Amino acid sequence: QGSFIAFVGPNGSGNSTLLNLFAMLELPTQGKLGYRGKVLTKMNVADLKKQVGYVQQNPYLLRGTVQKNIELGLKLQHVDKSERLKRVAEVMDLMQISSYEQRNVRDLSGGEAQKVAISRALVLEPEVLILDEPFTFLDKNSIKELETLLARLHKEYGKTIILTTHNQIQAQLLSESLYSVVQGKVFASGFV
Repeated sequence: QGSFIAFVGPNGSGNSTLLNLFAMLELPTQGKLGYRGKVLTKMNVADLKKQVGYVQQNPYLLRGTVQKNIELGLKLQHVDKSERLKRVAEVMDLMQISSYEQRNVRDLSGGEAQKVAISRALVLEPEVLILDEPFTFLDKNSIKELETLLARLHKEYGKTIILTTHNQIQAQLLSESLYSVVQGKVFASGFV
């Protein structure tokens, strides 16, 4: 709880599979996966999954405005409109994208789209935020902005963050715990 954990490894090493397990999109075929002392089963996976916000490497945004994309999960949870709009505005302010509210998602840069996808996860108030290669399609400035935002989410808001990246130095700078994934095996990595 409240940790910032990074996994590094080459393509095909098992990073995404590991994150799918953490996000409870897949159940382990061997062993057990637990969350807060509860072993994950087919019976409780739906409830436990609500505690996790997962942003995939190439997040899909629906047609329409930024605000509508961020609001979607709350709408599906039948949160009333005034509460939805309040929470969307708070998250957009936190992610520094308030000025994007009425922009069409098709007009966003890679960095802007990534912030919208993260906002869509955060608005649901998950305990854990999982990010699969969040920096892959971003330019240098967008990477720096996103690194700063993630550090702020962790330090100021106590958010638990788990991410994968190919950049070992970036992983070391952002995280408290660093692991390498090689051919499906996870090893603790030392900080240099």
